[in-house]
Amino acid sequence: MFLLWPSPSPIPPSSQLKYNTSTNLVTYTCSSSSSTDFEPFCDFPYLNEGWEEVIGWRKTKYDNAESVTLVDCSQTFGSAMSPWKLDYERSVYMLASFICGCVCVYLVVKLKGVREARLKETRNSMEKAKFSRLTLGEKLTILNSVACFSNAACQVDFWGYEDLIPFQGVSALKAITASCLMAIPQIFIVSASKMLVSVGLETEKGARRVEIASKIMIPLGFIVEVGMSIYEVYLGNKSTGWEGAFSGSANVVKSAITGTIYVIYTALCVKYGWLLTAALRKSSTVNGNSNRNSNNRNSIINRNSNNSSINRDSQGRPSRDTLGSNSGRESTGVGGGAQKVMRRYFIFGGLGTALGSAYKARNCARYWGKTIYELPPCQAYYFDSVSVIFLVCQLFWVVSQSSSYIAMTSSMEKKTKSRGSLIDLRGGGGENRFYRPEATPLLEDIGGEDGEITTDDHNGVDVGDLGVKKRTISHEDGELTTNLV
Repeated sequence: MFLLWPSPSPIPPSSQLKYNTSTNLVTYTCSSSSSTDFEPFCDFPYLNEGWEEVIGWRKTKYDNAESVTLVDCSQTFGSAMSPWKLDYERSVYMLASFICGCVCVYLVVKLKGVREARLKETRNSMEKAKFSRLTLGEKLTILNSVACFSNAACQVDFWGYEDLIPFQGVSALKAITASCLMAIPQIFIVSASKMLVSVGLETEKGARRVEIASKIMIPLGFIVEVGMSIYEVYLGNKSTGWEGAFSGSANVVKSAITGTIYVIYTALCVKYGWLLTAALRKSSTVNGNSNRNSNNRNSIINRNSNNSSINRDSQGRPSRDTLGSNSGRESTGVGGGAQKVMRRYFIFGGLGTALGSAYKARNCARYWGKTIYELPPCQAYYFDSVSVIFLVCQLFWVVSQSSSYIAMTSSMEKKTKSRGSLIDLRGGGGENRFYRPEATPLLEDIGGEDGEITTDDHNGVDVGDLGVKKRTISHEDGELTTNLV
């Protein structure tokens, strides 16, 4: 077998003679109080012929212990588990992870195309700098794709039971998967903290601190998780001469560092999630009052339009106060779909980092100064908890990013469809400029919400009878009615 370091000395099957009978061997192996007090009797991951007769559903069949051949190490852990068809379960996990990874690659390609298209459109230097870098969605999706493919590879031999992947390779693949999944909420928090500054839920100084800390903690967490996962197996191999062992002390060091990082990000998720929830509730209340007030303003607009008594701005256009714009959202700064998505990410990310912190704390309390062994299987059960947690996290990020991409493209299509028929009335001296289909939309008060002007994509824009002079200009799609400014 290929190893990252020389293989431990083989364990001779004759070492089993001290147990005298196969019953004593099975009793010793399956009655071990914990994974820290075990003496291997075969090379990892091999077992005695007939061991499959001992394995029952969530129990050990001690009555079948005599079926086990003493002084024999001819089958793997995985072969002993074969009657339970657990390879089918692994195939499901592997296929699901691989499909999730392919979806992530597809989304990365699409998101990159959108970003490059925006980069070509914009002429603003700041916007060009923004779109020349990876977006938040691309970063999260790339990390999830790495997690999906590493987990799919690990599912080939998740616990090293089949002797297909060396035990230290299995540990490294698990660490890569866990590190990427844990880095996703960490990277999201960095970007989200900057977004929260714009709506007044975080200070610029606070967001800067989060960014600086993350530049240290994210790579540190990844290096420690992956590096120490390999090193702890090396120490276990060196001290015991058995491949399926790892150092508990090294695991505690790894767990203490990464667990501290997870605690910090759990606290940030709780903080930002709480602030967003409170702000969204306030926004919902304010917007409800705003909608009722806007209905009253709309009725006033209809009455006043016949009397030409519309409030106008300096260029003679109806003012936003008269049109009843979304003042509720402007007053609170939150309330849109983006903030609700952020809150969902905070909840799930905080839950993930909290579970990670609890798992690391458990390891710190149990493993210091001990050697941990991967025990031979004595019971069968489905739904391996680690694999299920990995898969749930992968699916959540895939579904979240897919829904965000669909919503974004749908919004862009609507804007592109309306841009070809809209007239920009912001030019002075009565100048009317048609939007180019490839131009970025400038008008923000088109949409028909809260009494705003609505558009008709088929016949153009009908400003309506607001008591001002009109003229009609020809258009290939029909007639277009607009205000004279």
